[in-house]
Amino acid sequence: MRSDVRHATSMPPPEDEVRIRHLVEAARKAITYSASRSRQDLEHDELLRLALTKLVEIVGEAAKHVTVTAQEEYPSVAVGSRGTDA
Repeated sequence: MRSDVRHATSMPPPEDEVRIRHLVEAARKAITYSASRSRQDLEHDELLRLALTKLVEIVGEAAKHVTVTAQEEYPSVAVGSRGTDA
């Protein structure tokens, strides 16, 4: 019989750490890819537009699945409104 080391602690599950890592990695890439670009570049460069769109989707999907426990553990990672329209 296996005992769970975490018991009733407030540690986020390991999946949350993976999700947060994906979220941060995608956000950093989006910032890097758009850093020296203008709005006009975005309008005329389909590859840039598709890449940034995909990265924002990755951030949103990862954020949507982060548990409340992880949100409390990592308050500096804004995870949005979890599917509600603002």
